[in-house]
Amino acid sequence: MTTEFVRQDLAQNSSTAAEPDRVRVIREGVASYLPDIDTDETAEWLESFDELLERSGPARARYLMLRLLERSREKRVAIPA
Repeated sequence: MTTEFVRQDLAQNSSTAAEPDRVRVIREGVASYLPDIDTDETAEWLESFDELLERSGPARARYLMLRLLERSREKRVAIPA
């Protein structure tokens, strides 16, 4: 099974309302939560991605995401498969 990354409004999820700076990850059908240790940096990355998508379109955004995945493999950064 593939892994899905789902960012949601965690304040609406009663099980994580006390931990709003977590990103939900569904892996092998099991939900877990990863802490966001630098919310400002995360916001900057997301804002940059949104601007890229608006400025250059989905094809460029997809290309850049694939390059980041490729770079993560090169640098041996484990990501869910």
